[in-house]
Amino acid sequence: MFNESVLKKKFPIVDGIYNCLDDATYTDRIKKVEIATYSERADAFDEEKMLNLSVEHKECLAPFMDLPQGSLILEVGGGDGRFAFYLLQHGLTVIESDIAPGSVQKVKSVAEKHHIPNGVFAIIDAEHLPFNDQTLDGIFMVASLHHLANPDQAIAEFNRCLKKGRHLLILREPASWQYKLFKPLFWLIRTIVRKKNKNPVSLADDETWGFTVKQYQQLFSHFDHLTLNPVSYLYKYYYNVLLLMNKFRREPIKENGTIKRILQDIDVWIGKVPIIKNYPWDWDVCCRKK
Repeated sequence: MFNESVLKKKFPIVDGIYNCLDDATYTDRIKKVEIATYSERADAFDEEKMLNLSVEHKECLAPFMDLPQGSLILEVGGGDGRFAFYLLQHGLTVIESDIAPGSVQKVKSVAEKHHIPNGVFAIIDAEHLPFNDQTLDGIFMVASLHHLANPDQAIAEFNRCLKKGRHLLILREPASWQYKLFKPLFWLIRTIVRKKNKNPVSLADDETWGFTVKQYQQLFSHFDHLTLNPVSYLYKYYYNVLLLMNKFRREPIKENGTIKRILQDIDVWIGKVPIIKNYPWDWDVCCRKK
């Protein structure tokens, strides 16, 4: 059962969803586009994928799995909710949040359809969390930190709201080298794809430069036990090529399980090679509130 005493104040609830945004959110250039873009994209969320979390993704959530039943976890920028669903099914209480109302509504409807308990659904701006100090047992984001207009402010908010000794996970966050090396190529691909598909766009995707190891260390300097785990080398090339090809096809090409396993096995070895190991496509960040 969700205890509303963790909230700073009473917020309006519409269709079972807390709306915790203030007026200033809607005037921010990036946030305004994110709200519209990801509300529209939510219509295309794949329900089967939402309900099936991969083994490697489950392993990312290990720091939360020893928490007592009912512990309160916040997912920020939750998207399709697949990580939250996994935690909910293991007895944790998850506040599944996003700045886009459409995303939250979609995730809530899927949770209700499949009788997934313990979910709390909220529209939240990561840079202005609606919680009292030291009230959350865990916070996590997946591939969302680079979407924030002011990540430093969001990290400060995470630090404020976490209980002492509890974990913050920033998962599948892009490394900066790829944007510096492939920025012209990324721009060309986006231009071609958007001209063909007319899909809603994200300003954050257009303007991000990812994060360097030094930037991560600075962002999380107020936390203990900071670990940076490299995620994917060769496999992400394969994944991205399929993703791009499927944007031009009616019948999507599915990943080949054998190829995926081979590339992921090779990635394990690449992750042990000096210098090269510091240039994965993404990083998983794990740290703990002092």
